[in-house]
Amino acid sequence: MNKAWNAGLVERPVDLRGQRVPMWEPSEVDLQLLQEVFVRAAAAFGCQTADGVRAEGWRGRTLSGKVTVNGLDRWLRVVVAPADRVSEKLWTGNESAQVIAVASRPELVEVRDWAEEGLRFRAELSTFVEAAPVSVTPELQGPVQLSESWWKGLEMSLDAVAATATDRVSVRQDLVNRRLQWISGGRIDPEVAVWKASHGDLHWANLTAPACVLLDWEGWGLALAGWDVAVLRAYSSGI
Repeated sequence: MNKAWNAGLVERPVDLRGQRVPMWEPSEVDLQLLQEVFVRAAAAFGCQTADGVRAEGWRGRTLSGKVTVNGLDRWLRVVVAPADRVSEKLWTGNESAQVIAVASRPELVEVRDWAEEGLRFRAELSTFVEAAPVSVTPELQGPVQLSESWWKGLEMSLDAVAATATDRVSVRQDLVNRRLQWISGGRIDPEVAVWKASHGDLHWANLTAPACVLLDWEGWGLALAGWDVAVLRAYSSGI
């Protein structure tokens, strides 16, 4: 898949030609603080940190890992951004996605939000998903065998998302306009006729198996109808 296509439409830091544009990245000091904040957030939730490697998110802006509380496994995610550069859409996406009925996703248990040293932090404690991601990368690394029930579960979740009323926006019309103008030279009408609520970042690292659970809902919102299916298909095209 041309990753710049998906990234550009959902306001990731690339321009229309796929060139990266300057964007804040945590410094080494910030990353160390994020490690410390993860431990503090776990304690604030009454959790114990578990052994194992913690997962760093995109550009190092998130840190996630398994924790335990009262004998139950939980998943803790901490995100950091400059206090004056927080995208509220991405900041509250996982929380706002809890209104989506039926969709198979982690349940958010508790949230804490605070600022220190010029940075804003958000800690989200969620139910732990036992199933592993289908792929360790967004695109498939090779053929996978998924059951009929898995595909039915994915269909059910995507139908539930599409049926959800929201004013959140995942893919903007003006970004579609600019991208199609660049690709087609104006030969394609870019006006989107049908908008539907979408996961917004549906790739193989955000899907689990053998149970089909959709992860990472921070960017969900309105997009072109069929957007999620198209993106997942594109991330499958390399095999």
